[in-house]
Amino acid sequence: MNLPARAALFALSTLLVPACSAVVGAECADGYTRCNRMCIDLTSDVYNCGACASPCSRGLVCLAGVCTTTRDASIDAGDASIVDARIDAELPDGSVPDAAIVDAGVVDADLDSAVDDGGLDDADVDGGITGCALGELLCGATCANPSRDPNHCGDCTTTCLATEVCAGGVCEPTCAPLTDCAGVCVDLTMNPDNCGSCGTDCGSGICVASACESALAGHLVVIGHDFEVRRSAMSQLLANAVLLTGASPVRIVAWDAATTPASVTGTSDGIDDGRGARTYTLRVAATAAQVPVLLATADSFLVFAQRGATDAELMALGTMWRTALGQFLARGGVVVVLDAPSLTNGGTHQILRAAGLFTATATSELVTPRLDTVPGRAGDPVLVGVPLSYRGEQHTVFYSTLDPDAIVRSASGPVVFDRTITP
Repeated sequence: MNLPARAALFALSTLLVPACSAVVGAECADGYTRCNRMCIDLTSDVYNCGACASPCSRGLVCLAGVCTTTRDASIDAGDASIVDARIDAELPDGSVPDAAIVDAGVVDADLDSAVDDGGLDDADVDGGITGCALGELLCGATCANPSRDPNHCGDCTTTCLATEVCAGGVCEPTCAPLTDCAGVCVDLTMNPDNCGSCGTDCGSGICVASACESALAGHLVVIGHDFEVRRSAMSQLLANAVLLTGASPVRIVAWDAATTPASVTGTSDGIDDGRGARTYTLRVAATAAQVPVLLATADSFLVFAQRGATDAELMALGTMWRTALGQFLARGGVVVVLDAPSLTNGGTHQILRAAGLFTATATSELVTPRLDTVPGRAGDPVLVGVPLSYRGEQHTVFYSTLDPDAIVRSASGPVVFDRTITP
């Protein structure tokens, strides 16, 4: 399986000055080349194969810098396991909190049949994968917590010895510095089922510094822009959405498997342009099965506009993530889905439809680009600093839906939604 190591999207910034670049002061690790604002492995990245901005056609993989249909088992076994170590070495100290890191080595041969180039294979689509909960990894037909499961410790294939425990995804002789709670190694400072002491359950699902906290309201935001072309109003809206939790830094997990290079660049630049003094880190999930694991320590989940996916792939992703997304929103997380017209699918929002979170029957590209704030919604937090009217650039879509949570609309139909999810 080809696993692009897009390192600068893994942790885009912990910037304190709005004008700074996300990777100023950081050099790409050996074997990586800087393409625009990202550290890229040109030998295996399908979007930059052999050279920057040289994408492979859909269905092809990048091997040794050449687009091909030939699969290489060494890439399946090796790419993901080295991503974190290389990225940690190239980022400024403290740019990604240790608690936010989940080893990219969770991907292994068991997942090859479940996730391929950002989608799922035909058997998975037909069978309907049961969604894993927050913090869990799909290993074959089993959901496991790789941070503490001795049979799937750190990844799907590592089994600890009978004399060992699984502590933070590593087989160890004892739980230390974690705590042994009924044979499971847990971090009492942040485990909602054992918060401060074994057996203390946080009803909110949020444990911070060994104390249960009341759940915050979650937000589901759908934006009908892909940001290949953008204006300042669009950038402000995007930054407000993904940074809505107000954490410092906001920990963003992203899914960009079937987007375009121009959308990746425009989206990341848009967040930087609209964020002001707010700080964030951003990590791209290497596979769909990794998303529930990463969301366990995230504040926001950003889905780039999936212009290259099929309807079946989008629906399968929604089914796979359904449980985790529901739990993530219920504990105060923010889910932001970008959308765009596509020749291969009826809209990225179908991920949310399969997850039971959003219903729209169709998307269409706007002909008249003027967009207006929906009356009575000007005070929505996603619209702070956004003009009452702005121009929606190319690839802006509107929806056919009765969803009442629209905050921006065109003369043809609604374009942006923000639904508040209360615990």
